[in-house]
Amino acid sequence: MSAFDKIIGYEPEKRELRKLCEMMQNSEALERLGAKPSRGLLISGNPGLGKSLMAKCLMEESGRKAYILRRNKPGNDFINEIHKTFMDAAEHQPAIILLDDMDKFVVEDDSREEYVVLQAAIDEVADKNVFVIATVNNMHGIPDSLTRAGRFDRTLKIYWPNQSESEQIIAHYLSDKPLASSVYPPDVAKMVSGKSCAEMESILNEAALNAVSNCCKQIEMQHIVEAFLSIEHSIKDPSMSLSEKEAFRIAYHEAGHAVAQDLAFEGGVGFVTVLNAYRNGAAGFLINCRENRTEHERLLVTLGGIAAEELVLGAHRSGGESDLQRAKETISRYVIDDGTMSLSNIEIDNRHRVEPSPTLMARIEIVIATELERYLGLVRSILSRNRPFLDAVAKELLEKNYLLNSDIRRIRKSCVIDQTGCDLAG
Repeated sequence: MSAFDKIIGYEPEKRELRKLCEMMQNSEALERLGAKPSRGLLISGNPGLGKSLMAKCLMEESGRKAYILRRNKPGNDFINEIHKTFMDAAEHQPAIILLDDMDKFVVEDDSREEYVVLQAAIDEVADKNVFVIATVNNMHGIPDSLTRAGRFDRTLKIYWPNQSESEQIIAHYLSDKPLASSVYPPDVAKMVSGKSCAEMESILNEAALNAVSNCCKQIEMQHIVEAFLSIEHSIKDPSMSLSEKEAFRIAYHEAGHAVAQDLAFEGGVGFVTVLNAYRNGAAGFLINCRENRTEHERLLVTLGGIAAEELVLGAHRSGGESDLQRAKETISRYVIDDGTMSLSNIEIDNRHRVEPSPTLMARIEIVIATELERYLGLVRSILSRNRPFLDAVAKELLEKNYLLNSDIRRIRKSCVIDQTGCDLAG
């Protein structure tokens, strides 16, 4: 078994790590071809994405004498630790050093002595068979002279897991847990879409605690949902204390978002709830598990809540203003940023990034307002033609407070669907 098998998903990144490992194990063959082996790898990305795991797997697979350097000592003690680590590595080459969370090596912003010492230490082993890995959460503040090629010849940027990787990671974390039949791993993966590996693990650990608290021998889907709501959205009490009228409005608002998303891209709803996730009194939210949405799809989903309220109740409440603002911002991006857009013989050209005049800004506002109204009409029409789908989703939201991806798919299959207008280019 390869050490890299511990990394779930991230196939392109693992290929890069394997290539580096082969380079370290066959450096003589590389030199015979007149090439110089890489001296260092910089792995950057947000916390919790598995950077340290990837680095440790590379260290293990390389078979070299390994050293890990973290900021766990104050001032001069840490500087002495840097010197000692690099000296030991040079004496026991071939060696490999991990500078874990290198962006935390400097504690005082006005003092960067640690980086100066580290740069000198890396240069001192330049002619030794010592490979250096650094993991970094935030590149801000790290001097370019430290991270340039020659010190770190390769960089590896780690991104959030995509949907396929999320499913693999969730399946891995669930594999050693006693699960009830209610747990459907793809639902869990879609619910936590866009979360880091560490966040996923934390949610499932909390779910196990919920099961213990309820004297259950298996983890139920309800335990996972409650853990997700608690950890990611600070919802500690998964119950609604709303008037019947307000609960009805919120259910249709969130159903509008969910139905618009699923009609624009089937299976794109990861999770939808009517539970309050905000302290300002707004309620309900939707998790999108669809990657790389088009602006057209984004607008349909954003305006779906308002359109549903208007369709069912005749008007929308003031809580929809944030949705309107997001829709305006989306329209603004393709009116202003993308260059040219024409409407009723009004042509706007901002490709040269010139500050718009008041007259031009007024014309832009007209375009935005007209596009907003056009999209609102389009979404209302789409939801009207799919009213049974909208009603069924709203009804189940009122009954259960939340719906999973499989719930939306089940409801959709029970309805006659009309997707006219959902797949337009906008």
